[in-house]
Amino acid sequence: MVYWIKNKIQMKAKLTFDLDDFDDRQAHMRCLKSLDLCLLLWDLDKELRSRTKHALDTATEEEVRVADEIRTILFQLKEKYNIDLDELMS
Repeated sequence: MVYWIKNKIQMKAKLTFDLDDFDDRQAHMRCLKSLDLCLLLWDLDKELRSRTKHALDTATEEEVRVADEIRTILFQLKEKYNIDLDELMS
C-alpha cells in the first residue's frame, strides 16, 4: 500500500512469520533484536572513539593503540557488511 504525502511516498511493509517453524522463529527474533544490535554497535563505536580521542591520563599508550585498532576493525567490518549506523539510528 502506498500513500502520497506532500510529494513524498510513504511505504508500508508487513512481515509475516510462522512461529511454529524454527527458521521463522529465528528470523522473527532477528527482526525484534535488530534495534538492540544497532544500539550496541553505536555504543561500542562511541566508547572506542572516546578511549582513542579523549584518553584519560590513566590510559596507557598501549590501551589507546588497542582501542584504536579495534575501532578500525569495527569500521572495516561495518564497511564490509554495508552497515551505516548513522543511517540506521536517524
